[in-house]
Amino acid sequence: MDAQGAQFARQVADAADAWLRDPRDTQVYARLVAAVEAWREHVRPALEGIEHAGRRDPVDDLAAYPAADTAAAVAAAISSPPRRLDRVMHDVVDQLRAQTVTRAAPLRTGEWGALLGVPTAPVHSLGRDQVPVDPGVYLWCRGDEVVYVGTAANLRTRIWGRHLGGGVSLANSSLRRNVCEVLFGIPPTATGNPARQKVTQEQAAAIRAWLRECDLSWQTLPTPRDASDLEQRLRDEFRPRLNRL
Repeated sequence: MDAQGAQFARQVADAADAWLRDPRDTQVYARLVAAVEAWREHVRPALEGIEHAGRRDPVDDLAAYPAADTAAAVAAAISSPPRRLDRVMHDVVDQLRAQTVTRAAPLRTGEWGALLGVPTAPVHSLGRDQVPVDPGVYLWCRGDEVVYVGTAANLRTRIWGRHLGGGVSLANSSLRRNVCEVLFGIPPTATGNPARQKVTQEQAAAIRAWLRECDLSWQTLPTPRDASDLEQRLRDEFRPRLNRL
Protein backbone atom coordinates (compact mmCIF):
# COMPACT_ATOMS: atom_id res chain seq x y z
CA MET A 1 0.00 0.00 0.00
CA ASP A 2 1.43 3.41 -0.98
CA ALA A 3 1.61 6.37 1.41
CA GLN A 4 -1.60 7.97 0.14
CA GLY A 5 -3.42 4.66 0.28
CA ALA A 6 -2.24 4.18 3.85
CA GLN A 7 -3.59 7.63 4.71
CA PHE A 8 -6.99 6.80 3.22
CA ALA A 9 -6.99 3.48 5.09
CA ARG A 10 -6.23 5.23 8.36
CA GLN A 11 -9.11 7.65 7.75
CA VAL A 12 -11.46 4.70 7.23
CA ALA A 13 -10.22 3.03 10.41
CA ASP A 14 -10.54 6.20 12.51
CA ALA A 15 -14.00 7.02 11.13
CA ALA A 16 -15.25 3.48 11.71
CA ASP A 17 -13.85 3.49 15.24
CA ALA A 18 -15.69 6.74 16.01
CA TRP A 19 -18.92 5.42 14.48
CA LEU A 20 -18.69 2.24 16.53
CA ARG A 21 -18.70 4.35 19.70
CA ASP A 22 -21.66 6.46 18.52
CA PRO A 23 -23.62 4.50 15.87
CA ARG A 24 -26.69 6.74 16.16
CA ASP A 25 -24.83 9.93 15.22
CA THR A 26 -25.56 10.69 11.57
CA GLN A 27 -22.57 13.03 11.23
CA VAL A 28 -20.19 10.32 12.40
CA TYR A 29 -21.76 7.82 9.99
CA ALA A 30 -21.44 10.34 7.14
CA ARG A 31 -17.72 10.62 7.93
CA LEU A 32 -17.38 6.86 7.63
CA VAL A 33 -19.21 6.76 4.29
CA ALA A 34 -17.09 9.61 2.90
CA ALA A 35 -13.86 7.97 4.08
CA VAL A 36 -14.80 4.63 2.51
CA GLU A 37 -15.73 6.29 -0.79
CA ALA A 38 -12.45 8.24 -0.91
CA TRP A 39 -10.45 5.10 -0.19
CA ARG A 40 -12.43 3.11 -2.76
CA GLU A 41 -11.67 5.64 -5.48
CA HIS A 42 -7.98 5.57 -4.63
CA VAL A 43 -7.63 1.78 -4.75
CA ARG A 44 -10.08 1.16 -7.60
CA PRO A 45 -7.32 0.80 -10.27
CA ALA A 46 -5.62 -1.84 -8.15
CA LEU A 47 -8.83 -3.83 -8.04
CA GLU A 48 -9.01 -4.39 -11.77
CA GLY A 49 -8.60 -8.10 -12.32
CA ILE A 50 -8.82 -8.82 -8.60
CA GLU A 51 -10.19 -12.30 -9.35
CA HIS A 52 -6.84 -13.40 -10.73
CA ALA A 53 -5.17 -16.02 -8.56
CA GLY A 54 -2.49 -14.79 -6.21
CA ARG A 55 -3.81 -11.20 -5.98
CA ARG A 56 -4.52 -9.94 -2.45
CA ASP A 57 -7.23 -7.45 -1.67
CA PRO A 58 -5.65 -4.13 -0.54
CA VAL A 59 -7.93 -4.12 2.51
CA ASP A 60 -5.66 -6.80 4.03
CA ASP A 61 -3.26 -4.02 4.97
CA LEU A 62 -5.86 -2.41 7.24
CA ALA A 63 -5.47 -5.20 9.78
CA ALA A 64 -2.08 -3.70 10.63
CA TYR A 65 -3.67 -0.48 11.86
CA PRO A 66 -4.34 -0.54 15.64
CA ALA A 67 -7.86 0.89 15.66
CA ALA A 68 -9.25 -1.38 18.38
CA ASP A 69 -12.65 -2.77 17.38
CA THR A 70 -12.25 -1.60 13.79
CA ALA A 71 -9.02 -3.50 13.20
CA ALA A 72 -10.59 -6.65 14.62
CA ALA A 73 -13.63 -6.24 12.39
CA VAL A 74 -11.49 -5.70 9.31
CA ALA A 75 -9.33 -8.73 10.11
CA ALA A 76 -12.44 -10.87 10.56
CA ALA A 77 -13.84 -9.72 7.22
CA ILE A 78 -10.73 -10.68 5.23
CA SER A 79 -10.38 -14.19 3.89
CA SER A 80 -7.61 -15.71 1.80
CA PRO A 81 -9.44 -15.84 -1.58
CA PRO A 82 -9.17 -12.46 -3.38
CA ARG A 83 -12.42 -10.51 -3.33
CA ARG A 84 -13.75 -7.23 -4.63
CA LEU A 85 -13.54 -4.21 -2.31
CA ASP A 86 -17.30 -3.69 -2.11
CA ARG A 87 -17.77 -7.23 -0.80
CA VAL A 88 -15.02 -6.83 1.75
CA MET A 89 -16.42 -3.49 2.99
CA HIS A 90 -19.88 -5.03 3.23
CA ASP A 91 -18.47 -7.68 5.57
CA VAL A 92 -16.60 -5.06 7.59
CA VAL A 93 -19.77 -3.05 8.14
CA ASP A 94 -21.63 -6.21 9.11
CA GLN A 95 -18.94 -6.96 11.68
CA LEU A 96 -19.11 -3.44 13.11
CA ARG A 97 -22.90 -3.50 13.29
CA ALA A 98 -22.82 -6.88 15.00
CA GLN A 99 -20.41 -5.56 17.63
CA THR A 100 -22.63 -2.53 18.15
CA VAL A 101 -25.77 -4.62 18.56
CA THR A 102 -24.19 -7.07 20.98
CA ARG A 103 -22.39 -4.45 23.07
CA ALA A 104 -23.71 -4.93 26.61
CA ALA A 105 -25.41 -2.31 28.73
CA PRO A 106 -24.42 -2.01 32.39
CA LEU A 107 -26.20 -4.45 34.67
CA ARG A 108 -28.71 -2.94 37.05
CA THR A 109 -27.41 -5.08 39.88
CA GLY A 110 -24.41 -4.90 42.16
CA GLU A 111 -22.21 -1.81 42.03
CA TRP A 112 -23.53 -0.70 38.65
CA GLY A 113 -27.07 -1.06 39.94
CA ALA A 114 -26.32 1.04 43.00
CA LEU A 115 -24.78 3.80 40.90
CA LEU A 116 -27.57 3.73 38.33
CA GLY A 117 -30.06 4.04 41.18
CA VAL A 118 -28.69 7.43 42.18
CA PRO A 119 -30.93 10.32 41.00
CA THR A 120 -29.62 12.18 37.95
CA ALA A 121 -29.62 15.91 37.33
CA PRO A 122 -29.73 17.70 33.95
CA VAL A 123 -26.31 19.24 33.49
CA HIS A 124 -27.75 22.45 32.00
CA SER A 125 -29.66 23.18 35.22
CA LEU A 126 -27.00 21.95 37.66
CA GLY A 127 -25.35 24.58 39.84
CA ARG A 128 -21.66 24.40 40.66
CA ASP A 129 -22.33 24.33 44.40
CA GLN A 130 -24.65 21.36 44.00
CA VAL A 131 -21.71 19.12 43.16
CA PRO A 132 -19.87 17.94 46.29
CA VAL A 133 -16.17 18.40 46.86
CA ASP A 134 -15.81 14.80 48.09
CA PRO A 135 -14.04 11.98 46.26
CA GLY A 136 -16.33 9.83 44.17
CA VAL A 137 -17.36 8.34 40.85
CA TYR A 138 -19.73 9.99 38.40
CA LEU A 139 -21.82 9.02 35.38
CA TRP A 140 -22.50 11.07 32.29
CA CYS A 141 -25.72 9.89 30.63
CA ARG A 142 -27.36 10.87 27.35
CA GLY A 143 -30.97 9.78 27.19
CA ASP A 144 -31.06 6.26 28.56
CA GLU A 145 -27.43 5.55 27.68
CA VAL A 146 -24.47 5.74 30.05
CA VAL A 147 -21.77 7.36 27.91
CA TYR A 148 -18.98 7.95 30.45
CA VAL A 149 -17.93 6.88 33.93
CA GLY A 150 -15.19 8.75 35.76
CA THR A 151 -13.47 9.12 39.10
CA ALA A 152 -12.37 12.21 41.00
CA ALA A 153 -10.58 13.15 44.19
CA ASN A 154 -12.82 16.23 44.15
CA LEU A 155 -16.03 15.83 42.16
CA ARG A 156 -16.71 19.55 41.84
CA THR A 157 -13.24 20.34 40.56
CA ARG A 158 -13.27 17.50 38.06
CA ILE A 159 -16.76 18.10 36.71
CA TRP A 160 -16.77 21.89 36.65
CA GLY A 161 -13.10 22.70 36.31
CA ARG A 162 -12.31 20.15 33.64
CA HIS A 163 -15.28 18.59 31.89
CA LEU A 164 -17.51 21.67 31.73
CA GLY A 165 -14.74 24.08 30.88
CA GLY A 166 -14.92 26.12 27.72
CA GLY A 167 -11.22 26.46 26.93
CA VAL A 168 -9.70 25.54 23.59
CA SER A 169 -7.22 23.09 25.16
CA LEU A 170 -8.72 19.65 25.84
CA ALA A 171 -5.61 18.20 27.46
CA ASN A 172 -7.07 17.98 30.97
CA SER A 173 -10.36 16.24 30.07
CA SER A 174 -10.55 12.87 28.35
CA LEU A 175 -14.32 13.28 28.21
CA ARG A 176 -14.06 16.53 26.23
CA ARG A 177 -11.46 14.96 23.91
CA ASN A 178 -13.72 12.01 23.15
CA VAL A 179 -16.76 14.23 22.57
CA CYS A 180 -14.58 16.30 20.25
CA GLU A 181 -13.83 13.17 18.22
CA VAL A 182 -17.53 12.32 18.01
CA LEU A 183 -18.48 15.82 16.86
CA PHE A 184 -15.52 16.79 14.68
CA GLY A 185 -13.52 13.65 13.94
CA ILE A 186 -10.39 14.96 15.68
CA PRO A 187 -8.71 11.97 17.40
CA PRO A 188 -7.88 12.32 21.12
CA THR A 189 -4.23 11.66 20.33
CA ALA A 190 -4.17 15.05 18.61
CA THR A 191 -5.80 16.99 21.45
CA GLY A 192 -4.46 15.16 24.51
CA ASN A 193 -1.21 17.09 24.88
CA PRO A 194 -1.20 20.78 25.88
CA ALA A 195 1.47 21.45 23.27
CA ARG A 196 -0.51 19.84 20.45
CA GLN A 197 -3.71 20.62 18.59
CA LYS A 198 -6.26 22.92 20.20
CA VAL A 199 -9.83 23.36 19.06
CA THR A 200 -11.46 26.59 17.95
CA GLN A 201 -13.69 28.64 20.24
CA GLU A 202 -16.70 27.47 18.22
CA GLN A 203 -15.69 23.81 18.61
CA ALA A 204 -15.09 24.26 22.36
CA ALA A 205 -18.55 25.80 22.69
CA ALA A 206 -20.14 22.91 20.76
CA ILE A 207 -18.42 20.36 23.01
CA ARG A 208 -19.69 22.16 26.12
CA ALA A 209 -23.20 22.37 24.66
CA TRP A 210 -23.17 18.61 23.95
CA LEU A 211 -22.18 17.89 27.55
CA ARG A 212 -24.80 20.27 28.92
CA GLU A 213 -27.47 18.28 27.06
CA CYS A 214 -26.59 15.24 29.19
CA ASP A 215 -27.59 14.13 32.69
CA LEU A 216 -25.15 13.65 35.55
CA SER A 217 -25.11 11.55 38.70
CA TRP A 218 -22.43 10.70 41.24
CA GLN A 219 -21.63 8.62 44.27
CA THR A 220 -19.29 9.93 46.96
CA LEU A 221 -16.65 7.66 48.50
CA PRO A 222 -14.51 7.95 51.65
CA THR A 223 -11.18 8.33 49.82
CA PRO A 224 -9.84 8.95 46.31
CA ARG A 225 -8.44 5.40 46.32
CA ASP A 226 -11.90 4.01 47.05
CA ALA A 227 -13.28 6.06 44.15
CA SER A 228 -10.53 4.92 41.76
CA ASP A 229 -10.99 1.27 42.73
CA LEU A 230 -14.76 1.45 42.21
CA GLU A 231 -14.36 3.12 38.82
CA GLN A 232 -11.96 0.37 37.72
CA ARG A 233 -14.37 -2.36 38.80
CA LEU A 234 -17.21 -0.64 36.95
CA ARG A 235 -15.14 -0.28 33.78
CA ASP A 236 -14.01 -3.89 33.99
CA GLU A 237 -17.67 -4.93 33.93
CA PHE A 238 -18.92 -2.43 31.33
CA ARG A 239 -17.03 0.28 29.44
CA PRO A 240 -19.21 3.16 28.19
CA ARG A 241 -18.54 4.33 24.65
CA LEU A 242 -16.74 7.55 25.64
CA ASN A 243 -14.33 5.69 27.92
CA ARG A 244 -11.45 4.77 25.66
CA LEU A 245 -9.22 1.75 26.30
